[in-house]
Amino acid sequence: MKKDRIKKNIVSPYYLIVRRIVLSLIMVGAIVIVAMMLADTIVPLILTYVVLIGAYFAGIFYYLPVCYNNCKYYLFEDHIVIRKGFFIVKESRVDYSKVHYSVISQGIVQRRFGVCTVALMMAGSKQMVSNIAVKDARLLKHLEERSKKDG
Repeated sequence: MKKDRIKKNIVSPYYLIVRRIVLSLIMVGAIVIVAMMLADTIVPLILTYVVLIGAYFAGIFYYLPVCYNNCKYYLFEDHIVIRKGFFIVKESRVDYSKVHYSVISQGIVQRRFGVCTVALMMAGSKQMVSNIAVKDARLLKHLEERSKKDG
């Protein structure tokens, strides 16, 4: 008998955009410092800024959809399937009965967008589910606890 999946991931794309923008601002600062060291006059400095910052933001707008579309999770009654990757796709199945405990963590930006990271701790390994909706994380924790009571 095939079991129907309970939930599929629905990650807020705004969270990913904000995270990418914060990292971009850090990178822009580093680019500015490198450009100031490389340039002797103002013309190469401006040209260096335009090229480096343009290339970085082009990478962001290409990488963001790729990242969002290639991180998925599926919740079932007795297990979770985690699928990650772009060039190398890695699919993991974790039975709730094998999980010793789970840790839910939320950063400041994650809290704003209602997502979190869940770490599933098993004997000798750990499986991370990033950018999972908070309600799905609670459902995952509930399914894990129910599996322990039933098992």
